Amino acid sequence: MSLPFGFTPLEAQTYLILTICWVSIVVVNQLEQPYARSLVQCDVPVNTTEGAEFSGSQYCGHRLHVIGVGAEISGWGQSLENVGRVAITLFVSGFADYGRKRAALVGQFLITMSTVLFAMAQFLPASLGVPTYIIAQGLQGMSGIGILDQIITGDVALQLNDTVAVYGRKQLFSTMMFFIMIPLIVYVQYAEITDFTLVWGAIVVLNTAAFVLLYLFFPETLHKKEDKKDFENFSVIGVAKEELRHFRSLFVQHPYIGPKIVEELFNKMADCASIGLPFLMAHFAFSQFDALIFSCYGRTSGPIELVRRA
Repeated sequence: MSLPFGFTPLEAQTYLILTICWVSIVVVNQLEQPYARSLVQCDVPVNTTEGAEFSGSQYCGHRLHVIGVGAEISGWGQSLENVGRVAITLFVSGFADYGRKRAALVGQFLITMSTVLFAMAQFLPASLGVPTYIIAQGLQGMSGIGILDQIITGDVALQLNDTVAVYGRKQLFSTMMFFIMIPLIVYVQYAEITDFTLVWGAIVVLNTAAFVLLYLFFPETLHKKEDKKDFENFSVIGVAKEELRHFRSLFVQHPYIGPKIVEELFNKMADCASIGLPFLMAHFAFSQFDALIFSCYGRTSGPIELVRRA
């Protein structure tokens, strides 16, 4: 049976399952700041009268306090997520040489555990809920699914012996999924949610289903069986050392890689999204949806809108 746009069965099988894995990551990333605000507690009661200003938390009616503390909680979580992402970079590529499917299962297990912890955080007291939220975000960063996605795409290209076409179809597929995701991303920001019970329940079910699909149907894409290392010889320290040696050889052979990594590091450190949306909400009375929309066109008509609101 022929598939649309020239996709092969192998591509459809790998891309579709991996897409389910990273779709939940995209949704969680959009939920992180609103959910962090929903965990904030204070002595000011929530105003439940019709037309009252939305504070962002079901436990605190002080909007500015909720925005400030929520941004701090989200910032700590984002920091741990970045630490986890750096740590897994030294590990996931080498671990994938022991089997792509095994690495994907471990990564998806970490994502699933992350969403379970996110779901639990809202039922815990603040002294436990906030650390649980931060740890959950760190586990999400350690999943390595994004790196594995690139590795597995390379495997598929080798098996089909058509690198240009495979990467072209992968880009087409990613673009299609992005446009499918836009309504969900917009809705998550538009809906002023304080009770995330059903949302996290659905995300946990989605991630559990993705794990089951990986286990039952995901093919092993390692190009040659002889390239697959014996798992009995696996060592975390050994894999990390091997990756560090590989990175060092890349730095020596390609001098432009070092400055590029420094550029990426500073771009991540200067990520305005983590503080930009709370800033707009606090100083210009934007809703979280208005702040998102503003951030999309802020470089053009945005300054005019800020002057008008000031």
